[in-house]
Amino acid sequence: MRKTLSAVALSLTAIGFQAAPTAAEQINFSTYIPASERAVAVGFEPLFKAVSEATGGELTAQILTAGQMFGPFDTLPGIENGAVAGGTVFSGFYGKELPHAAFIEDTVAMNEDRVAAIGAALETYFQDCPGCMEDEKKSGVVSVGGHALAPYVLICSKDISSAEDLKGMRVRGTTGLMNSAIRLMGANGVNVAFGEISQAFERGAMDCMLGNLSWISLFGITEIVKTAVPEPTLGIVPAPMFVTFSRNAWDSWSDGVHKAFMEQMPHYVADVTLAYRETDQAARDAAVEAGMKEVDLGEDFAKLRADLEAVERERIVSEARERGVEDPEALLAAYEKNYAKWKELSAAIDNDPDKFAEKLWDEIYSQLNL
Repeated sequence: MRKTLSAVALSLTAIGFQAAPTAAEQINFSTYIPASERAVAVGFEPLFKAVSEATGGELTAQILTAGQMFGPFDTLPGIENGAVAGGTVFSGFYGKELPHAAFIEDTVAMNEDRVAAIGAALETYFQDCPGCMEDEKKSGVVSVGGHALAPYVLICSKDISSAEDLKGMRVRGTTGLMNSAIRLMGANGVNVAFGEISQAFERGAMDCMLGNLSWISLFGITEIVKTAVPEPTLGIVPAPMFVTFSRNAWDSWSDGVHKAFMEQMPHYVADVTLAYRETDQAARDAAVEAGMKEVDLGEDFAKLRADLEAVERERIVSEARERGVEDPEALLAAYEKNYAKWKELSAAIDNDPDKFAEKLWDEIYSQLNL
């Protein structure tokens, strides 16, 4: 059983929460992520187990993994039409329907600390973004949070010793951030499907990719990768809507279920966000043992990283305005203020999941009423 997070939560438990008897319900929760992935094994499974235990079995979940129900581009419609009670919503795929959350996710280049990134994203989303709540209302959904992904770094099948070597390289890029970085490198972008990364490397169709270090193991390219540039990272994606439910389903559940989610979500956020450190490190160690070199590309690459943040700041504000966000500059300012706050908190948290969960409870979840 997971620990509660504060004196407030403990007192609520001590006095006993009395709710009207409710029939047990099993819901379907759809994710396009494989069952072995951290978000499932460290996140969804213990989350729903803890909620079930906290409510005496009032709510349980069948987790439909690996896209067996819905993929990344049709999960939101599946939740909206009631085909599933909930699922993983990556709001960047729904820029039209969820423009404010998509903008928060687009802050990738501003983020180099994963704890600060998701802490700032969640605080901004729930406390400083009325447009986010309006988007939820229009879509008929309610989000209870998400996690930060692992940092994007440059990974190559060729030896790289300077930023100059990147010019003309074929680099996989599939997002706005990646395409911005590729242009600044003077490289040539190639659009390779996620499931074809290993074959593209093997055939020489691409020389590098921008991705997480864990992808080295995921795609079985440990023996192919020759170079990685672990620092500076090219940014971190915070996903504030990764656990999202139908509003109709959420409203049908008791206060006891809502309370359980509020108490358990900080653990989900902390555990999944920090678990990616382990998978990245394991992939990194295996690749280094197989001959991969970690290189520092010096001041030229550091300048490229600084230029990337400036370029991305302009791009994401412009695209957010086109998608209907009325004042993206103000939303970005709120995010950056929260990021600075969480950067200080991150230093004290020091990658401790229990300390992280406690701060998430104190700063965000203890105040939520969804």
